[in-house]
Amino acid sequence: MTGDQVNEAQLHAFVDGALDEGARAAVEAHLATHPDDAARVSAYRAQNDALHRAFDAVLAEPHALRVGTARRATPPRWRAANRSSSRSGAPSRKARSASRPGSSTRPASFP
Repeated sequence: MTGDQVNEAQLHAFVDGALDEGARAAVEAHLATHPDDAARVSAYRAQNDALHRAFDAVLAEPHALRVGTARRATPPRWRAANRSSSRSGAPSRKARSASRPGSSTRPASFP
């Protein structure tokens, strides 16, 4: 990358510190000769700082997500309704699909 080939994504990566040594040097050389891009980089840094001041405290807050918890103690209403209809003598889904010509009781495979 030469100093004249710096694009918007590279400016953002520069602000985020995600460029390797060579790319960072090329962006710095570009910014030295392009004050409008240098002003944009300064604005991006100010925006990053403002976002960190506003939301970093939120990252430390406890949340209500329970990842990896056990299944529900009670089934959803639709499942309970489905069970009660199968107990009432109505044929099950498996029985209905098996009675169709050319059908199989095995579920369709997905790619």
